[in-house]
Amino acid sequence: MDGKSGGADSRHGLWRRVWWWLRGIYWSRALLPAPRAQVIPNIDGGEHNLLHKNQLRNDLRIEFDLWAFSEPTPSGPDMLELFLDDRVAPVATRTWDAPIQADQLFIMLGQAYLTSEGPHQLYYRVTLGISGTQSDSDVFGFHVDATRADLNDDDERLIFPPDASTEITARYLELHDDQVVAVVPDYYPVRVGDRVTPYWEQAPVGSLALPEKTLGLEDLGKPIALVFTGTQIRRLGDGLRYVTYRVTDRAGNESNLSAPVVLNVNAAPLPRYWPAPQVKDSFGTVVPAVLNPLNATNGVTVWVPANAVFHPEEVASIFWGAPGSPGAAQTTAFISGAGPWRGFITKEQVAAHIGRSLVITYGLLDNNDLPVSNPLRLMVASIGHEHLPQVQSTAAINNNGRISLATLTDTGDTIRLPPWPLIATTQTIKLWVVGSGQDGLTSECHLLNAAPVTPTYVSSGVVVTLGKDWLASLRINSVLVIYVTVSFNGSEDWVTFPSSGNIVVVP
Repeated sequence: MDGKSGGADSRHGLWRRVWWWLRGIYWSRALLPAPRAQVIPNIDGGEHNLLHKNQLRNDLRIEFDLWAFSEPTPSGPDMLELFLDDRVAPVATRTWDAPIQADQLFIMLGQAYLTSEGPHQLYYRVTLGISGTQSDSDVFGFHVDATRADLNDDDERLIFPPDASTEITARYLELHDDQVVAVVPDYYPVRVGDRVTPYWEQAPVGSLALPEKTLGLEDLGKPIALVFTGTQIRRLGDGLRYVTYRVTDRAGNESNLSAPVVLNVNAAPLPRYWPAPQVKDSFGTVVPAVLNPLNATNGVTVWVPANAVFHPEEVASIFWGAPGSPGAAQTTAFISGAGPWRGFITKEQVAAHIGRSLVITYGLLDNNDLPVSNPLRLMVASIGHEHLPQVQSTAAINNNGRISLATLTDTGDTIRLPPWPLIATTQTIKLWVVGSGQDGLTSECHLLNAAPVTPTYVSSGVVVTLGKDWLASLRINSVLVIYVTVSFNGSEDWVTFPSSGNIVVVP
């Protein structure tokens, strides 16, 4: 019985080994999954499966998946051999003589094999203890980089614009979108994922970092620009500042801190002092000041005071009246040399405010962030009747105040009004005549009804015709009065001119 039983067990073990050998042959024909290790996430254009520099200081943990048909025993252990690059001999080996647990699916690659920079390939070979068959894994590629960037040997300092290479002023920031752009000198090697970290400090120690710039594919082959915003510059205040940078690659290798650029920062915004403007030939020490329009027949000059704080070459914008209102104007004064600086307001813009008050201010042209100056309140006085021309009947002047129907031409009488002070084509005029009809009731003849002032009126005065037919419709010895009103501000207000009366219509 014992002999028979032993023979059966022997035959059973043999068949079992053959069975596992046949299964192993089938298993060995397919590549096992590649091993893996913790790597830096890949980016376009960067090294593939890059190790961080800190991983190079110790043995590297290589992980893998459990293979099929694994039944290790003390007499038939499973064995894993790790191969690196083109080495024939394995660089690490591990065996298991009992079922492999999940936390045992790793092998350590010695730190000595991580000293060679560049790309590497790693795979493993598994030998099944139960059958002795072998299978290789797919390849895992990784990259070792332990070299830091080499900054420019000739001059590693940041390159600032010529007009900002020694001093950063508030004026420079105002003229350059509130920023300063510096260029990083060429360094080697420049790689995708490099982080360029600038420092803006009171001492060149590389501790007070500003936001860094990470290089992408689109940055290669171009100058590397670092932008220092006005907010960042002003945050540390004025005084001597040291500007440096360093480059850190994706593997964590840091360059040395660059040599510093020393800048004198004077970036505090210029305190603006904008006292009220002044108007030439206005007078009065109380509010509002008064302008006699007869002093502005050719326009008027508005002064930006000499003690107003502007930068050279800035342009002051002067506001005459409320924007959008009749006669409102905006003119400019260029800031050059010593003040006061002058802006010109035309007679039309002055005339539109006759009899009214207005507010005059100034500010910085095309800059709505700064408030305007203190206001000047100005009253443009009315023009006295003694300075306004009187409308006249040509026929009456030539006939002792009488219009004789018998001597009039068929056209009628000519009514004339000489040009008045500050006359302009922006103004409108009403001119009409009042008499008594045959029925004794008032009769009116409107010759101009809110009509625009023409260039001819401006140069030669108003000339209109009073028709003979209307004059003939009046009662004999009717007394005529000729009236004129003029609007200087778009027909909003009307100024009454001296009328011409006591004109008698006779046969």
